[in-house]
Amino acid sequence: AIAAGTIQTNVYSARIAANGSLGAWALAGNNPGAGPFGNVGVAYNGYLYQIGSGTSDAAAGATTATYYSPITGNGAVGVWTAGTVLTGARYLASITQYNGIVYAIGGDSTAGAAQTTIYYSTLSAGIGAWSTATTTLTTGYDAGSAIIQNGYLQVLGGTTTNAYGGGTTNTYVVPITTTGNITN
Repeated sequence: AIAAGTIQTNVYSARIAANGSLGAWALAGNNPGAGPFGNVGVAYNGYLYQIGSGTSDAAAGATTATYYSPITGNGAVGVWTAGTVLTGARYLASITQYNGIVYAIGGDSTAGAAQTTIYYSTLSAGIGAWSTATTTLTTGYDAGSAIIQNGYLQVLGGTTTNAYGGGTTNTYVVPITTTGNITN
C-alpha cells in the first residue's frame, strides 16, 4: 500500500490497443532524482520528457528541473538525462507538446502563487533553450489540462490560486505561430 502524501518514484506504462483500450500497467522505470512531486511529462519521438516538479507536496519546493529519457520498444524508461532548466521554477504546470515544441503553462512558483507565464522549448532528443510566450494567461493558473488542436493551445480547468483551492471552469484558447510562440 502507498501511504497518503508519499512521493512516488515509479513510472508505469500500458500498451494502447488499436481499439483504444489499455493493456495491463507495468513498471517502466523510475523518475529522475529523489521522487519529484507535481511533475508532468509528455512523450515525443521516442522520448519521455519531465518538465518542472516539486521536491515536496508544497509549492516552496518548485524547481526549474527538466529531464528526458528514451522509451524502449517495450515501454520501459531508459536512463534519465538533465535537460535545459526552465526559466522560472514551476510546480503543477500544465504541459503539452505540438510538432516538437513543448509548452509549460502556468503552474505555481516557489512562493506558491499561480503563474500566468507560458514557456516553450523545442524537443529533439533533448530540451532546447526556453522562451517566454508573448501572450500570458489572464489570471494565474495551475493543476489543469492543456491540449493543442488545429494550431490552438487550449487550457482547461485547474485552479487559479494554488493546487488546493480556487478551482475554475475557465478555458483559455490562443493561437500558436509557426515558430511556436503564442500570441493574441
